[in-house]
Amino acid sequence: MKEFTTNFNLLLVTIYTSLITVTLFAQQKTISFETEEGTWMALDVSPDGNKINFELLGDIYNLPIQGGTAELLIEGNAFQSQPRFSPDGKKIVFISDKSGADNVWIADLDGKNAQQITDFNQELLVSPEWNWDGNAILVTVIKDGLQRKADLYRFDIPSNKKTLLVGNTNGPSARLVSTPAPGPYMGSVHPEKAGFYFSSITPRAYNSRKGATSEIKFYNSTTQLTEKVIVDMENGMKPRISKNGKWLVYGATRGGKTGLRLRDLKNNIEKWLVFPFTANELEARATRDVLPNYAFTPDSRFIIVAYDGKIHRINLVNGEDEVIPFKAKVEMMVHKPLHFEHSVDKGPVKSRFVQNPSLAINGALAFSAMGRIYIKYSPQDDPISITNKYDWASYPTWSQDGTFLVYSTWNESGGHLWKYDIKSKSTQQITKNSAFYATPVISNDNRRILAYRTSEGVKRKTQFLSFPDKAEFIEINLTNGELSNFGATSGFLNPQYAGDGKGILATSGLLGVMYQQLGKPKKIIAKSPIPAKEIKVNKGGTKLLFLTNGGTLHQFEITKNLSFSEIQSPLSFNPINEGELLAADQPETFSWSCDGLTALWTTGATIHRKVDTLNQKENINLTFPRIGPKGSLVLRGATCISMKGDEIIQKSEILIENNRILAVGTLGTVSIPEDSEILDLSGKIIMPGIVDVHAHLKLTPGALQPISPAMYSNLAYGTTTVRDPQAIPEIFIYSDLVSAGLVDGPRIYSTGPGLFIFDQLNSYKKTKSRLEIYKNRFQTNYIKSYLVGNRQQRQWMIKACKELQLMPVAEGGADTKQDMTHILDGYTSNEHSLPNAKIYKDVVELFAQSNIQYTPTLLVSFGGPLPLYQYFAKENPFNNQKLRRFFPEDHLYNNTAKRLLYFREEDYHVKDVSKGVNKIMTAGGNIALGGHGDMQGLQNHWEMWLLALGGMSTHNVLKVATINSAKALGLGADLGSIEKGKLADLIILDKNPLINIKNSISIKYVMKNGVLYDGGTLDKLYPVKTAIKKPWWQMKKHN
Repeated sequence: MKEFTTNFNLLLVTIYTSLITVTLFAQQKTISFETEEGTWMALDVSPDGNKINFELLGDIYNLPIQGGTAELLIEGNAFQSQPRFSPDGKKIVFISDKSGADNVWIADLDGKNAQQITDFNQELLVSPEWNWDGNAILVTVIKDGLQRKADLYRFDIPSNKKTLLVGNTNGPSARLVSTPAPGPYMGSVHPEKAGFYFSSITPRAYNSRKGATSEIKFYNSTTQLTEKVIVDMENGMKPRISKNGKWLVYGATRGGKTGLRLRDLKNNIEKWLVFPFTANELEARATRDVLPNYAFTPDSRFIIVAYDGKIHRINLVNGEDEVIPFKAKVEMMVHKPLHFEHSVDKGPVKSRFVQNPSLAINGALAFSAMGRIYIKYSPQDDPISITNKYDWASYPTWSQDGTFLVYSTWNESGGHLWKYDIKSKSTQQITKNSAFYATPVISNDNRRILAYRTSEGVKRKTQFLSFPDKAEFIEINLTNGELSNFGATSGFLNPQYAGDGKGILATSGLLGVMYQQLGKPKKIIAKSPIPAKEIKVNKGGTKLLFLTNGGTLHQFEITKNLSFSEIQSPLSFNPINEGELLAADQPETFSWSCDGLTALWTTGATIHRKVDTLNQKENINLTFPRIGPKGSLVLRGATCISMKGDEIIQKSEILIENNRILAVGTLGTVSIPEDSEILDLSGKIIMPGIVDVHAHLKLTPGALQPISPAMYSNLAYGTTTVRDPQAIPEIFIYSDLVSAGLVDGPRIYSTGPGLFIFDQLNSYKKTKSRLEIYKNRFQTNYIKSYLVGNRQQRQWMIKACKELQLMPVAEGGADTKQDMTHILDGYTSNEHSLPNAKIYKDVVELFAQSNIQYTPTLLVSFGGPLPLYQYFAKENPFNNQKLRRFFPEDHLYNNTAKRLLYFREEDYHVKDVSKGVNKIMTAGGNIALGGHGDMQGLQNHWEMWLLALGGMSTHNVLKVATINSAKALGLGADLGSIEKGKLADLIILDKNPLINIKNSISIKYVMKNGVLYDGGTLDKLYPVKTAIKKPWWQMKKHN
């Protein structure tokens, strides 16, 4: 029986494995082409001088030294790179992620019998080198994550011993992930066993004009000390020493370009060997080093190096450069990009979020949703709104006896605290002076209110913060209006009345719990060794709620009889180990009931509460009508660039019924209803509205501020649909507000908060569980995968996305190697440009044939200075009168004039990046538009201009900005072109962008969802002439 069970289980495993294989195979496609050029081909020369090994698209090839057809040695879905021959020529070492993460592998000369010799999980490995005796591997190990650093190790092969040789001494990692990790990067071993050369790299500091630096150093094996190697040129990198010890070749920079220098070590004489060479990766993640490997021939007469897409043999004496021809037949299996078709929602708008729940003594619930305050008197009752739609109200809190409610408003007129009487249903303004008020609480005697307050000016200038640091805690007497000030918040939030009746409590995720009496200094009374995302104490201060940075909510009882004034040193508490876990699914907001006994929290549109030992939940169903125009409008006489293929309709006629295009044709060919309004657009140009798939809107968290530059400026400049690929959870509230017609702006889609390595998606189960929040709670079709971890973790993301029908938006953070694996694994899109400024047929065909969506965001091109700085200087947006209408003046100045960093023209490499983008599109690849959001409104036009800089035709540029991007979102059936049945999202221009792409900003009108706006003011012209709602900066008191 035991034998039968074992065999039966083996049979099940075999069947299951076969099913997985069939399923995976069904998701794959074959990419096939021949190439005689390659991108970033790290190579090595065999000790006998007869062979070259090189990497290409994650596979390793072998080539005769004379050239010819390359032989594929090591292939597969894993990414193999950086091959090196052993000193005896019998083995090769390389880096592979076959185990699910970067590790050092060794194989026979023919690529067989591959053996993993390291066991890393989250590290990145760079530039492996054999020790002179062939018994050890020297390699740079990069600790990945938020605090990256590089260290250089020796791995002894027979004993498996690991030894740190050179640690990082170049300071902390840069704030930007798109920079190399600081520390030593392996170079080459000295032939006389004396030690080895390496590059010592320091990344660029954030927002600094001073770029990353590199210098060459030598590690002495005898003394175990390092010393700087003096060379003639700056930024010495990737040092390689010849077999006879005479020559040193290294990379260096001059005038914004990289070249190879040849140094005679005996006579200390140098010359340029190759200039320019491949662009270095000092401004990228450099996960395959800052330059691709090159190698000397055994006789030390030549160096073999790959650049300009070819392999070259360069004579060290006379500099003669001979191309070694090669042909590689590439045939590889990649997973098809995950893509799902969607339609723009119709029907009522259902609110996806409720916030800040408050529970009264009688069981009535109050909460905020869609900028309003609602009361739900019992589970059976429907929610009732007690505020107006443009109050933008939040932070409701009940009185102790449940007879009234206090809440705050924050809108274009300013902010106040309000009291709502339950019996009379009347509202009274509590505060006298406008400010930003938040998180009010009511005393036990119902006579006082404690709240957070900051000035209007501070809040307006720090709109991206829920709670600016420059603030104070205040108390208001409800009887006489007298105000008491407890002083600066000092980083604390969520004020609460202490149980001793003498003071107040407040919390900080880093500092702990604070106690203060009026007129006396603050005192920390409790602190956790674990930092929190947010902490809230209950009324009295006996319990607290603790939200971890990992998104778990814990309840912890501090003490029942605590005399706060007598505490001399902070109490230590660990709510994770000692408290009670309430929620492990990323709750958005949480609070205590008015009596301090019941914990409440929200997940999407659900309110949870802890009652005794039970977790109860209540789903809140709030719907709003989806506002749209009614009637027929004819746009007559314009030249229509329809984006239906290459169609251009001269003297067109477009019939719009409600919010849809009913017919398109030449003048006189469209049947027009008698009651239609007609708009003569003779001499104008019509194109579809712009779709921005990488739009960081930077909207305000916490208390909503819907009318913002992101809303108005983008719409005024013709962007009618956006996807924000990394946003606050509140983005979905803003999206619902736009859909319900409560605020004017582009149609908003989003991934919500992106997923990163610190989210610790260390199992498939955890990955899928996390993604279910996005699909079910956020009700989004997109997810941002931003450096979530190793290759295995990225593949878990893909598997979970396929099951949940999510479209994963991937970003490699200036890591071409990771970008390539996004293609291999089937990600929907790759965001941001490759840092390799020049790409060749191998990468072009991989992108084009895989059908992955590529959003290059050229304004922030990786690998060099950001072109954004050029546009801030050249276009001078601060003096753009139209733009100034849609921005607060100081905000526009601070985000343009103050962000200028000067770089010489030759330092920029965006033209080469743009040329690569055009190559991919010409080869049939999918390019989408991503403006990145650094200059709301204008950024998409600048992005289009940069696409044209690389040779893309103006018509193709417009396709990228419209139909291509709509298809990238799976919304091509509704958006992106002017065709019958599609939504009426249009731009009417005074000048033709086909003639000059810079005419894209000559906007006369914008139509979104059938509503026609004036392009200069955003006033509505159809169906009803209405002035746009004024933003706060246009109010009289701010002028």
